[in-house]
Amino acid sequence: MVRRYEESIEVRAGVGVQDPPPSAFLWRGRLYIVRDVIGHWRERKAWWREALDPDEETAARGLDCLEHEVWRVEASAGRLAGTGVYDLGMNDLGMNGLARSWRLLRVAD
Repeated sequence: MVRRYEESIEVRAGVGVQDPPPSAFLWRGRLYIVRDVIGHWRERKAWWREALDPDEETAARGLDCLEHEVWRVEASAGRLAGTGVYDLGMNDLGMNGLARSWRLLRVAD
């Protein structure tokens, strides 16, 4: 079963490469450790939602900000917890032009 969330998360990324993959993320107060990166791609957001009711970023940057990177990862909330598959979305630039923002897009369990 796949559930959609679209919630803000904090992500820790690996080091040593240009765009390192996520190594951990914080969601709803729990730390999830990435065990494996299953996939990585770019996709367009639901532009029709943003065009009708734009958030601050869309209003400031226009429709160019409607594409994001997606990382599909296998992660768990601890050594004894079961793993799940999570789609993490990253906007290239935040409103300040520097910070990246991350969202939990989907969870498959």
